[in-house]
This record gives sequence, C-alpha cells and structure tokens, in this order.
Amino acid sequence: MMKITGFLLVLLLAAPGFAAFERRWNAAEIAGWPGAVPEALRRDGNALRARKPVLLETKVHFGRGQYRLLRLTVRTAESAPVAPFTVIALFQGGREAGNHYWNSVVRAGITPGSDCYDSFLTVPADATELGIKLRLGDRGGTAGITDVTLAEVTPEQLTGSEVTVSVDPSKRLASPTAFHFGANVVGNFPGILAGTRPASEPGSRRSDFIRFVQSTGLRAARYPGGTESHWFLPESVGATRRLFRLTERRDPACPVGWQEFKSTMKEAGIKIIYQLNTSFYLDDGNEIRPIDDTYFPRKAGFRESPPRYAEAAAALERNFRNGVFVPGDVDYWEIGNEEFAYMDSGRYAKVCAAFIPVIARYDPGRPICVTGMKELPEKLKALGVWDQVTGVTTHYPYAAWPRPTPGYLTADYRSFANADVRFSKNLAHSAGSEKNISVSESSVYNLFTYDFNRMQPSFALGLALAGNWPELLKNGKVDMAVFHDFESNYFGLTRYDAGFDEVGRRFHSLDGKTPPPRQEGSDGNWFVNPAKSNSVRCYPKEYVPSPGSEVMAMLSAFAGGSVCAAGTESAFGFPGTVLAGTGAGGRPLLFVSNPLEIPVLVRLRWPGFPAECALRRIDADSFAAAAPGEYRRRNADITLSGGRFILPARSVTLLAGK
Repeated sequence: MMKITGFLLVLLLAAPGFAAFERRWNAAEIAGWPGAVPEALRRDGNALRARKPVLLETKVHFGRGQYRLLRLTVRTAESAPVAPFTVIALFQGGREAGNHYWNSVVRAGITPGSDCYDSFLTVPADATELGIKLRLGDRGGTAGITDVTLAEVTPEQLTGSEVTVSVDPSKRLASPTAFHFGANVVGNFPGILAGTRPASEPGSRRSDFIRFVQSTGLRAARYPGGTESHWFLPESVGATRRLFRLTERRDPACPVGWQEFKSTMKEAGIKIIYQLNTSFYLDDGNEIRPIDDTYFPRKAGFRESPPRYAEAAAALERNFRNGVFVPGDVDYWEIGNEEFAYMDSGRYAKVCAAFIPVIARYDPGRPICVTGMKELPEKLKALGVWDQVTGVTTHYPYAAWPRPTPGYLTADYRSFANADVRFSKNLAHSAGSEKNISVSESSVYNLFTYDFNRMQPSFALGLALAGNWPELLKNGKVDMAVFHDFESNYFGLTRYDAGFDEVGRRFHSLDGKTPPPRQEGSDGNWFVNPAKSNSVRCYPKEYVPSPGSEVMAMLSAFAGGSVCAAGTESAFGFPGTVLAGTGAGGRPLLFVSNPLEIPVLVRLRWPGFPAECALRRIDADSFAAAAPGEYRRRNADITLSGGRFILPARSVTLLAGK
C-alpha cells in the first residue's frame, strides 16, 4: 500500500461517524483463530505476540452486494515504520474481478511511527465471503497485535480524505468533437484486417469488430496510421504491397485496403482522418514514382529523383475523378506524417502546395492539417496555400518528457499511473500559430523510462490516460487528439487473437493458432504466487478491451458537447483529474479519476447537477491489472446524497446526470 502523508492519516483515523457493519477481534479472539498453535504464540497483556512464524486465519460471510467498501485495520502495541506482520484478504463466492485475488493489504505502515495499519478493500459485487490471513513471527518479529477490525466504510468516515469538486458551467472552455477521441487504426494488424473484410469472406470478423469499436468510444480513425502513410497507396492493396517491398525489403504483414477500411468505418459511424502519402504516388501507368529526393524514396532505391509535385497532384486528382476518393468519405485530411524526420520544410511545403488545391477543389470545406515544422507557415504563405490550412500537427511532447538518467527510472506501475506528460506545456509551445493544434498522434507514456510492453496494457495506463487526456479536451485550440495506437500488442488500446502472460504481464500474438484449454489454478493467482497460477490467458480470434479503452469510452461521452471550468480542493493535495461539461444532448457529465490507493470522498459543488445519475466506473485491486477479469466494471443508477459520492482506490468514474 502506498504511504500516505501523516496529515491525511490523522484525518482518516479521526473521521467521525460509525460503520453500518463492524467486526472487531481482540488479542484473545485472534489467538483462537484456526492455525493458532499454543507454542507459537504468547499473550502479553492486551497484545498477542509470536514466538515463531505462524499463520492465523478467519472468515467473514455476507450477502451478495451487501457491502461496497470495507476497511481492514490492524493495531499493534508498539509503533513501527514498517508493518511487522503480513495480512492477506481473499474475497470468494463470485466471479467478478477481485474474487480469488490475494490482496496483500498490509505491507508497510501508512506513516512512520504508526501503531495502526489500515487498508481499504473494494468488495466484488458477487462475493459472499472474505478470508483474512494474519502472518506473525517472520524474520524473528515479535510485534504485539492488540486487535483486528473489519468495518464497512461510509461517507461519514471519509471526511478526512474529502475532495471538493467545484464546477462553473457558465465558463465554457472547449467543445470536443469526434476528432478528439481518435486512434491510429493502422492498416497492418490482424484484427483490423479481419474486421474490415466483407462479411461474406472467410475469416471475416466485421460485425464483431464494428460492435467492439463502438463499445470502446472510438470516434475517429487515423488511417493508414502514422509512418504507414509513407508505405501506403490508396489505389489497391497490390500497389501497397509493391511499395512496402521497395522500402522495407519484405512483405507487409496484413495490409488493409482503403475501400474496405472506408466502408467499415462508415458502417460503424467512425470519422476518418486520412493521411496522404508525401513520398510516393502511383502514375497513370500503375508505376510507383517518388515525389522528390527524400528519405523514403532513397530507402526504396530511387537515387537523385527529380521533383514530381505536379505529377503527384495529378495522381491525387485522378483518384478523385475515378472514385478512389469520393467527396465526403474523408472527414479530415492530413498531409503526411512527421515530415520533419524525412524531408526539409522547403520540399514538404511544395508537397502541401501540390495537394491542398486539389483537396479544396474536389472536397471543399474539409479540414486540412499539415506537419508542424519551423519556417513552414512562411513557406506555405509564399506558395499561397496557408489560408486553406486548418491545423498544424503536434505529436508526442518530447521536450516535456523527463529523459532517462541513472537517477530517473520509473518503470513501476505506481509512477506510470501518476505520469504527467505535461500536455499543457506542449500545447503552450504550439499556441503561437493562428491555426488549430492538431494532436494527430500521441499517448501517455515515455518509451525511454517505462517498460511499455508491460505498462501499456495495465490499469496504470488507464489511470495515466484519465489523468492526461482531459488536458487536450480543455484547450479550445486543439481540434484533434489521436491515441497511438488502436490495435497493437505494444502500444494499443486493444489486442486481437492474443495471449496474455500473467506472470510477465505481457500480451503476445497467437498468430491464428488454437491455444490449449485454460486450466484454472487452485492456489492463489499471479499477484501473490505466479508460479502456481496458469501463466497464459488466451483470447483466440477475440477483440480484447483494456483499461485504456474503457477510459477512452468514458471520455468520449463529451463528444459533441462541451467542457467547462472545474477544479478540486483538498487538505492533502488530491492528484486526480476532473473533467466536467455536457454530452451531445446537453446531459451534464462529470469525469473523475483517483490514482491513489485509498478511497476518497467527493463533495460536488455544481449548481443544478441532478441527484439522479447514471454511473460508469472501472477500478482495480492492483495497478498491474490488465486483462479482462482482473479489473472491475460497474454500470448503475445512483442517487447522490448531498452531492457526495465515494471514489474507490485506483478508479475512474463517469457520472451522467439524468
């Protein structure tokens, strides 16, 4: 458990009120728990001490759904900076996440010198039993245990960890659109390929894919997705294969054709951000031609290629005339991807000047964004196309990220859950232009300091996303926010046809192979004893959600609505994030994240916010929870009493007023 400030500890322990349920065991009663061995224990006044290691156990039974949050407290005769014992809590009786999960609830004192070790337990909705294991005497410890208490947590008990959320609906900050809830939908992953195949074809997962995409809250798809734009030709999959072989000297894994992708996204109701290839085009003789002597043409073997800007523009115009592009199919045009890495601003400006007039003529009124590069605005003004540019792209906030140094290694879940990629600093750097800020690719991790293979699918990612993405939604100049990526075993919000290593906490592709049947372990789980758990969980031909996709689904409720001014006040420096506003229909929305390992009480000050609400929430017993079944989902109708509600530890919550 995370160490909490001593001030917050005092407030929590001194909170007034009583629990609806409380069970207390004194030293004599603990000595009677199963597992107690007379020669291993001794009484010392009102304390119980161990002569040698011993494991004591007891069970508490309750009805399904009877309790939502419990507090387990162990008091000792002496204060100590580190808990001189181990307590494990195990919920059983149901199948919801949290059942059969060994919660090692007391690992360290909340604050140095405390004689009270306190942990909060979120109760699975279908659990009927809580087992408590108390381990004494390890490493020669002789700590005296005076009592153990299990109590239901009520709002009155959490007044010390209270957070006041104040909302001013009259101060409107921004109006998020579908483009603020996008992702790179890279046309080179098996789930995208299977999901965009016509339903009549063998291996198609089109209907499953569309249902899944809609459930994730994805509202916009950037295609072909990042660097793939330099390898992709919209005329045919065959042309893309030829180009990929030229640049990469191998076959693409599973390229998705433009027409199949477009029809699937339209059926799903997803906006399309289309990236034009700034390195190559297909001429009228079906030959691949370089646009200029830049990085990818040189990589493909073209040397000292003459500029062909007019020919590239003619190829784009031809694609409009022959139906490859139909006006209205693309919702936002993007000229390339990260050209600052592949060509100078002069060459890129000429590509933009070739393409933009064609787009404006054949698809008038559609927004167009260009790669952010120094001196580009002046060059585009000189070429007469700057006025037709809607936005300038910015990707990862590189300058704001802490760099890897021996003293800064944050590859742990707690640090990741509280990661701050300082979007506000990056946006301020981009705010000098009169154009919109188009965040056409970004995320919430630092590749240099996080083990992203392990961190990326975790609940910590969901909390990092919840803590950072709202910054992009509050800024009125941001017209696009695209996550990198939708499907991937490394970066993605989802996986397809994947296995999950419960010990290593990593996904891997099944490559279409039929996995062996899963054998449920009978002793513990990955968190306490991974050696005795089944190490791989498999999802053959399935689309797998993640905590990150669950958070994006909550945030996307703001699409078509508005974001207004909101802030928090607390006595302990609450690190969570708040987003307030309305949905497309004017329904009031409140989004709150809690990255702490303790619950907090929210007191909402929002004039007119309804007491009757629809609640959507995810929470977990561990930052490392990743696969479905390791974290909890809750959807319910609730009534706010006095504008108060409890945020469980490690949770993300969306309230929608009725």
